[in-house]
Amino acid sequence: MNEEEYIALAREQYASIKKLENEQSFYEYEKQFSEIWTDLGRKVIEKSISKVPENAQKKTLSGQALEKSK
Repeated sequence: MNEEEYIALAREQYASIKKLENEQSFYEYEKQFSEIWTDLGRKVIEKSISKVPENAQKKTLSGQALEKSK
């Protein structure tokens, strides 16, 4: 991931953060703020580590296990 990709991900969340200015309850503000940053963090991790599999529950064999299964 490069700087431009990170900024693009953060820019997607900016509108949500901006809407929080209208929130009257600090509890709701904090809750929604936390959700926004958690979502941004998840996207950054996924983008920087690798491609996320389509089916996260699908098991894959490691190279060693694959050799044994033949």
